[in-house]
Amino acid sequence: MTGPNAVERSPERDAALEAMLAHVPFDGWTQLALAHGLADAAMPADEALLLFPGGAGDMIEAFCDLADRRMEEAAGSLDLAALRTPARVRALLALRFARNRPHREAVRRAAGWLMLPRHAAIAARCTARSVDAIWHLAGDRADREESRAEHAEEQQRLLSESQLEPHGEHVEHPARDARQAELRASGVARVQRDRNLGDAEALG
Repeated sequence: MTGPNAVERSPERDAALEAMLAHVPFDGWTQLALAHGLADAAMPADEALLLFPGGAGDMIEAFCDLADRRMEEAAGSLDLAALRTPARVRALLALRFARNRPHREAVRRAAGWLMLPRHAAIAARCTARSVDAIWHLAGDRADREESRAEHAEEQQRLLSESQLEPHGEHVEHPARDARQAELRASGVARVQRDRNLGDAEALG
């Protein structure tokens, strides 16, 4: 991934993130959770600052990017070609819920961190990437700039809603997931519509 808002990617960062997820529910998105994860993965402890020099924000932004990539990889199991675009978006969101389920509390903590006003810039970048990834998989191939600042509040709400399951038991529930995906898809569509309008205004 290239560009001014690109997220650094490496196998080492991915491995560290996946290893620390089990500790985030107890220690949060902290250096302590990362240290435990590195130990679990038999990775050198002194790599913590090298892998995520930006602290919690760096970890969470990289985690959101990893979730986007894992969703893209898993999307190959879906028969999206047989669906209309709205149904594709719902299917992708349901897939994201399923993939996030084992790490639900880590995702919830990340979303809570991103909802804080002082983290709005990182939240906007994460949400823009997630929306772009979903629409790209759903068939929208247009290249778009980051969403405008005036949509930051809507983006932060969408980030919290689209990446989290509804409250309830941590069990498979296809009907519930489908309904929640339908509701979240309307939020994805609103953000994309706002972004399209913004692009049109800029060109006009």
